[in-house]
Amino acid sequence: MALKIVTLLAREGEDMYLNQIAKSLCINRALAKIHLKKLERGEIVKSRAVLVEGEALALRYYTLQDFDIHVSPKILKEARE
Repeated sequence: MALKIVTLLAREGEDMYLNQIAKSLCINRALAKIHLKKLERGEIVKSRAVLVEGEALALRYYTLQDFDIHVSPKILKEARE
């Protein structure tokens, strides 16, 4: 699912808020939020909260960061240990 989120953000080319991401991928908000938090910890996405004027509401927008991922069998094995 995380790869689908990264692909969506790359394809859209703009910040998207949580509901937009969940709706675009036909998943619930909770699942999207779990994966977005993991992507944020990995510094693949960055989030920012935007207050909605006149309402007690903030929307969390996510944007894709520049990143490189290098994976090898050795790295995967070490990650399991």
